[in-house]
Amino acid sequence: MKITPKQSVLLLFALVMALLFVFSDESIEKNNDLEELSVALQSKINEDEKALQDQMNSFYNPVLVKPPTLACENYLVDFEFGETWQKENKARLKTLLISLMDNGLTGEELDHVAFLTKITPTDAKELIGLLNLTNTALPILSGVKSSTVPKEYSSRVFGYLYDNKMNDIIQLVEQGIIKGNTYIISEKGQQSLMGSLLMNATSVEQQSDIINQLIKLNSEITYLDLMVATQINLPLNLVRKIWLASELNASFVLPLNAGDKSLALLALENKNEQLLDFWLSQGSASVIEPFHSTLLDLLPPAINDAEKPMQTVLFKVLMQHNVSANNKNTRYKLGAWLDEDIYKQYKKQIEKKTTMSLDIANRPQVGDAVTELFFTVLQPLIKSQDSLKVEHACFKPEALRVIYSVFKSQQTSSTSITPIIKVVS
Repeated sequence: MKITPKQSVLLLFALVMALLFVFSDESIEKNNDLEELSVALQSKINEDEKALQDQMNSFYNPVLVKPPTLACENYLVDFEFGETWQKENKARLKTLLISLMDNGLTGEELDHVAFLTKITPTDAKELIGLLNLTNTALPILSGVKSSTVPKEYSSRVFGYLYDNKMNDIIQLVEQGIIKGNTYIISEKGQQSLMGSLLMNATSVEQQSDIINQLIKLNSEITYLDLMVATQINLPLNLVRKIWLASELNASFVLPLNAGDKSLALLALENKNEQLLDFWLSQGSASVIEPFHSTLLDLLPPAINDAEKPMQTVLFKVLMQHNVSANNKNTRYKLGAWLDEDIYKQYKKQIEKKTTMSLDIANRPQVGDAVTELFFTVLQPLIKSQDSLKVEHACFKPEALRVIYSVFKSQQTSSTSITPIIKVVS
């Protein structure tokens, strides 16, 4: 009997159905087993991926130490990177920087040394104790030795300031409850002791009395005191009195109100030519940011004839103190508003070919400081003392590589442990 194609298909279908019926129970059981196995495998894959990611985070989140160039692979010995290693290097650099400052390096020059060595001016000033980057209860400018008003007196002091009872606060200073480096919170923000009293005083006479009393009590004068005195346009004789009673260095650029300020810049912003001249005479920094901005770059243009006399006076003060520009466009900005005869008088200084920062960077004391700093970080790691020479091709790049590792912050995930990274040089 001949089977038609249609019958063939029907027979094949029947055979398949029979087989399915026979093995259905076993197939279902196997499918269930496969599904469970698939879920288990996926779970294991997920766990492995997470473990791998944690390991990667643990490796990459700490400081990524820059590898040496091929030519400098054998310049330094192998060393291990870690928090202790960073602290040891920072301690050596702190000792060096303080020594350099004691020997006459200015705050402005320190900024340039820090810039040239990739430390950053902020890190350098934190190292020598000028900035507070750890105690959130105090402003950054407070430094490392300041304090807040004792809790049991804070509301009382706030009330004294509000009621203008300055003598009551000074009595607390006499009693030793408040010190000169104490920071006080008032309606005008958190300020230093003298700064708070001066800002809340109602007359120049009261400000003068506050200054005299605190100086008589040998109350410590802070950088913020000087900055507040300049910012509120205190008379020159009172600013000078505070300055002479202090043991501070006027040459630093310091953080104030979310910006970097020198005492001279505060005077410039207030259009106070007397204080501008005074602070520049005391060595206040003219360069606010190395290779970026100077007081001349930041001098606002006169936008009308009424402003021109004052802006011209400020300009002339800067010229008298040999302040030049870092920004090449400053000459065009000055040319747009200065009288032609004034511009011509100071043309050589305005159009100086080298920037002010370059002039500072080329000072012998700045170059020597940079070299000493490089020696300090390389000395413990150098493979051969014969190679520890300024002229060696690896001297500068390897010093910068080590400094990068010293100051680069560690950011580890909360679930991982910071490993020690062995750096092969």
